[in-house]
Amino acid sequence: MAFDTYLKEVAGLTSATRLIRRSDVYGFLAWLDNDQSTTLGSINVTHLTAFICVRASQVALVTTARTACSVNAFLRFLTAQGYYNFNTALRVPRPKLLHTLPDNKSMSNNELHRLLSSIDRSNLGGKRDYAITRCLYDLGIRTGEVASLTIDNIDWRNKTIEINLAKTR
Repeated sequence: MAFDTYLKEVAGLTSATRLIRRSDVYGFLAWLDNDQSTTLGSINVTHLTAFICVRASQVALVTTARTACSVNAFLRFLTAQGYYNFNTALRVPRPKLLHTLPDNKSMSNNELHRLLSSIDRSNLGGKRDYAITRCLYDLGIRTGEVASLTIDNIDWRNKTIEINLAKTR
């Protein structure tokens, strides 16, 4: 519970991200528990490297990188709370992810027009879908931010929308 509070209050993570971080750390602690000779306070880079190598053989590279990030957050938490005094250099090696850059080409005016005209606005669901699509395209806000919008977020007089940023609170 203390780690979850740390992730929420210090790191500003959403509940879904905190759940993933806790699950990753639980997997690390279970792995560590299988090695009876190693305690949490005595872990070193060799242990962390061994764990991440085992994890990499079980899951995709992007999941391995996420797990490394989660365990590193856990080590920071343990140090910040004074449970252990880990050296700041003690970190799980994170695999390098090679991403291809996305195509920055946006929709053409014709494609946007076809998308918007394909939405049936004669019913409430269609009107909602149209509004969501416009928010995503015109405002460039994240899907989670669109999903959390309420009528109270709209200031009709000043023509503004208040967006609750999930990642940065």
